[in-house]
Amino acid sequence: MTNRFDKIFSEKLSGVIAITSLICLLVSIYVFIIHGSWQFSPILDEAKIAQFGDFVGGVVGTLLAFVAAILYYVALKEQRKDIAINQKSMNLQNEALAKQIEEFEKQKEELALTRVVYEQQYKTMKEQEHTMKIQQFESSFYSFLNVYIAIKNELNTNDEEKDFFKTIFFQAM
Repeated sequence: MTNRFDKIFSEKLSGVIAITSLICLLVSIYVFIIHGSWQFSPILDEAKIAQFGDFVGGVVGTLLAFVAAILYYVALKEQRKDIAINQKSMNLQNEALAKQIEEFEKQKEELALTRVVYEQQYKTMKEQEHTMKIQQFESSFYSFLNVYIAIKNELNTNDEEKDFFKTIFFQAM
């Protein structure tokens, strides 16, 4: 029923009625001038002009008012369609925004997990650095110790008692 009503009351119908009212106005002018026994004189017959005005106001004015009502209805109908389209668009934008917020939340969680991994890697690297320093110290220490032992053995081989430091100690006293 509504579709039939919408099809009947459209811009096309209002155009037809407007053209019909203009044709009616022209026909009424023709009828009143030719068949209305108008006398072309400097004095106008106010009764005849009043009759013509009443006819135009009653018939043509009513038709034009009906056209205005139809166009107002069509404008309201189009405005409802636009509002529905805008509402759908707004709903789609809200859904897109919700998805975007969800993606940002997931990125936030991923960044937090990445930070934990980097902190663990940093901690592991610090431990490895500490271990490497200890190993380097121990390596240097044992290397110096080997040099000491090698020098001591070299000195002991040249000494008669085979204990160079003992000999020097007693000589100094």
